[in-house]
Order: sequence, then C-alpha cells, then structure tokens
Amino acid sequence: MKLKTILFVLGLTFLFTITAFSQNKPKHIGCWEITKLDIAFDSEETNKTENEAKNTIICFFEDGTFTNQNSNKDIPVLKGFYSVSEDGKTFSQRRDVDAKEDDMLMDILLLNDKEFIVETEGIAKMTLRKIV
Repeated sequence: MKLKTILFVLGLTFLFTITAFSQNKPKHIGCWEITKLDIAFDSEETNKTENEAKNTIICFFEDGTFTNQNSNKDIPVLKGFYSVSEDGKTFSQRRDVDAKEDDMLMDILLLNDKEFIVETEGIAKMTLRKIV
C-alpha cells in the first residue's frame, strides 16, 4: 500500500512538472504562417515578393533552428539559426548558407499566442499567424 502511495505521488509530481514546463515554453516556438508582408518601397518586384511570401510556413524550434517552407513547392526549404535577445525585443536569424553572421535583425513589435509581428529596420514588416 505504501509503495502505491509513493508511486501515485511521484506520478502526480511528474505530471505537474511536465505541465509547468510546457506552459513556460517561449511563445515564438512552433510553426507560423506569414499572412502579410509589407515592404517599404513599392515596385513590381517587391509586390511579387509580398505575394509570394504569403502562406509561407516558418517553424521555430527550441534548439535555436528554424525552417522556412514557401507554399510554392519549387522553392527549396530554407533552414537556419535564430536567437531572441534577452529583453525579448530583437529577433535575429542566420540562414544556413555561407554567412558567418546574422543576416537579418528584426524588432519584435508583437508576440503573443496567436500573432507574431516583426519589422526589419523600417524596410519591411511581417505579420505571422500561429498554426502549431
């Protein structure tokens, strides 16, 4: 009887720990769909880029890696590394190419359970919707 009680208490402790840990996961972790991309300067090329970016899925993983899959299956999956500043205001990424340093710095304008909005130095603003 004592063994059953101990196992029961250990099981409850384990479940509580797992639940608490999953609730503390950073909000950016998961998969997001680009719903809007606004590029500051207007041209035929930027309009095309804005339209192609829609429905792109970006997944951020806990190990600091990401994947970026465009809805156009002819475009290869982009992979790389990312980080979030300690104050949670800046997001940087380095694509898995020859670059040795971050190739994009973004200010985080909004990050909650459903929406993620970033801006790149006043050049472009991207809105993402959480899907997973």
